[in-house]
Amino acid sequence: MYPWTVSTDELRRSFRKSGFEITHGTDEQVRLLCNELAARWNGPWERPDWWDAWQQRQHHDIATYRFNRPGQAPTGVLSVGSERHPSEGRRLVVYNFWTGDQAAAAAMFAFLGRHNSRIPSAFFQRTRPGP
Repeated sequence: MYPWTVSTDELRRSFRKSGFEITHGTDEQVRLLCNELAARWNGPWERPDWWDAWQQRQHHDIATYRFNRPGQAPTGVLSVGSERHPSEGRRLVVYNFWTGDQAAAAAMFAFLGRHNSRIPSAFFQRTRPGP
């Protein structure tokens, strides 16, 4: 997978507000969702217990959000931070983008697009290995 950058203005124009609840933080349901989604790839991939703490040490401003329809389990998980950018000032950095369906993905893109007044782009980064 290669990193890529997209304009937050484009995300704002392309994706609208949805009926998803957005909650800060992770929980057991998030871990289960990520494990289920990872198993659909070329084999199961489970993040080790140290992953969240390591990611927080590496990226001090990282915030994780779960996306769910009211009363339902999450179908999307987004971890995002920001970094300085030479020509833009700042940009969003997407560290995790886990989604179980197209509606959750659209809600997550819309969430990123709402940052357009302050941050010009979102950078979808490749995951790097741990400690």
